[in-house]
Formats: sequence, C-alpha cells, structure tokens
Amino acid sequence: MTVTVYARHSSKCPKRKEKNVGQYKRCKCPLWLRWGKDGKKSAKTRSWDIATKAARKLEEALELAANGIEPPKKADHITIESAADLYLGDMALRGIKDLSKARRMHSRFQDYANGKNVILLKDVTARQLTEWRSGWTFKKGSGSTAITVESAKTIGD
Repeated sequence: MTVTVYARHSSKCPKRKEKNVGQYKRCKCPLWLRWGKDGKKSAKTRSWDIATKAARKLEEALELAANGIEPPKKADHITIESAADLYLGDMALRGIKDLSKARRMHSRFQDYANGKNVILLKDVTARQLTEWRSGWTFKKGSGSTAITVESAKTIGD
C-alpha cells in the first residue's frame, strides 16, 4: 500500500488557498501521511526527508499487517538492576564461582546511579561511568587499584 506525504498548510501560509499544493516543499507547514481510502495521520515533523522515511516505515508496517504478520516489537528498556542480575546469572552459568567482586562493583555502581537518578541502562553515559570510576578511593600503596580496575574490566566484558 502506498503512503504519500502531504503538507497541511496553516492559515498564515501563502500557499493555503492554492489548489493541489500539498506537495509544495518550500513552506514549513506540518506534514501528514495518507494511505488507502481513509487513512491519515500526522508525520509529527515539518521536514520532508523525515516524513518520507516515516512514510516508508508505515508502508512496511501496513504491508506486514496486510499479510497477517505482526511487526517486530521494540525491545523493552532494561533497568540497571535487571542487567546486573542477567550478567551475574550468566557468570554463574559459565561456572564462575566467586561473584563477590562483581556483586560489589554492581552495588557501588547501583548506589552511584541512584544518586544520579539513573534507572535504565540506556541512560548510562560514558561520562557517568568515568565520574563513577574516578570517585573510587584507595589506600596509598595498596594493590587495590589494580585489582579493582581489573575486576571492572571483567564486569565490562
């Protein structure tokens, strides 16, 4: 099924009274998508490129629906807690017996993330990880720094 992009000109647009100007691309009026006899919805953009991409995506979804195929669902966002549980479970399945360092690192990061109001794993940035890591304190001359950094690399693998 073909989805077309057209402009719905605002009352202030000089092109609004002309006929067949839905394809006029030089104004910045809102763009809409139209398909079939009665199908239409806002493209939620004023950019023709973005609206055209949305039209192609909608075409694919309509084609799948017409063939009785459900479109693939987006993966749900995972929390830091859930990701850590999955990781620790995977480590246990691989036969790693001592998970104390990994649990300790997770606990430290969870406390830091809670302080920053970060709940979802997708919201963690490289900058936050660097800030978290730079906040670690160690006794002078101890080997803790190397051990902790090494266990952090293990957690990241």
